Amino acid sequence: MPPKVKISKEDIINKAVELINNEKVLTASSLSKALNCSTQPIFWSFDSMDDVKKQAFDQAHKQFSDFLRLPIENVGPYKATGIRYIQFARNNRGLFKFLFMSERAKEENILVNDSNLPFLVRLIMNKEPMDEDNAKEICKIMWLFCHGIATMIAMNTVDINETEVDKMLDRVCLGLLGGKGNETIIN
Repeated sequence: MPPKVKISKEDIINKAVELINNEKVLTASSLSKALNCSTQPIFWSFDSMDDVKKQAFDQAHKQFSDFLRLPIENVGPYKATGIRYIQFARNNRGLFKFLFMSERAKEENILVNDSNLPFLVRLIMNKEPMDEDNAKEICKIMWLFCHGIATMIAMNTVDINETEVDKMLDRVCLGLLGGKGNETIIN
């Protein structure tokens, strides 16, 4: 009978995500040290460290997606996603960098393939009278705008408070939608 597993796959991934969020280098050695074990349990559960990193990415992305969808009182749901994106960068710098500032393969274009895009496009279309292509274009521009702020916050190059972020998101949304006064995605 094989020995009982003392460190689960879930424990390994949770610790990997924790290391990444704390901006530590994720290696078999650093992970085993954080788990207080040898590297054997890691490679018993995973084929390679690339497999660990892939599953850590998936878990980190799920955490991000869940956070992105949290409502904010008295803020429209689309605008709330922009605020949440920036908050995630502020509060989870390591995970933000891992998810959004790491080099990816060309086919992994985040503006095309991220699992949150259909959700974001629907939020826009539910509030503003426009077709899907226009909603996708607004989503792309807003994502890039929010990403710029979030990246600067994650890299400690600016300190922008929540009130400033709120005002900037309003101005950009109004500009994108024509500023006619009926823009409901920001309310």
